This record gives sequence, structure tokens and C-alpha cells, in this order.
Amino acid sequence: MSDLTGAPDQVLEVHNAMINNSRENWDDDLADTAVYTRPEDRRNHETNEYEPTGNWIVGCNFEGWGSSMIFKGGVWHYRSHGVDKEMTAGHEEALGNARCFFTG
Repeated sequence: MSDLTGAPDQVLEVHNAMINNSRENWDDDLADTAVYTRPEDRRNHETNEYEPTGNWIVGCNFEGWGSSMIFKGGVWHYRSHGVDKEMTAGHEEALGNARCFFTG
């Protein structure tokens, strides 16, 4: 499930666009679980505790359905195989991806 507590406006906008696109394919129950949005955390190897990174993840909740979008430092990135690549067109590119993620 998504955790939108404290999400920046840009993250909410992309999340909502992706939810709307998923509803074009599925009923509301499946559509709402298809999108995964949450603050990112990473394990601190010294304390073995998970700590927030300040980044946000927006992506598909189904394994193998493509890259996640990462909102990092106010800039959108693609994440695939642990590598982040900045989106050329920024927020508009993230919105465009969200609007067609499930429908192509």
C-alpha cells in the first residue's frame, strides 16, 4: 500500500495520475493496489535500522513491471536495477509516464 503522509505536491500529482491510469485497466480495488508510493528508506549498516533518505518512490506494485520513478532533491529520476537516471523533462515527463504506465 502507498504511504502518502508528508508527500510533496509533485509526488501526489504523479501518484494520482498513475492511479487514474490504472483505473482505466482495472476495478478500483485492484487499481488502488497497483500503484506503490512511499518515502524511501535505507538500512543503516552500523545500526541495522531503516532510516529515511528524503526521497520518494512512485511505481508499480507488480514485480517486473518496469522502472520506478524517484523524486530526489526536487528532481524526478528513473530507477532501474538500483541506478538512478534524471528525467530530461522533469515533472512533465514523470506525469506523462504516470498517465500511460498501465495502458501504454
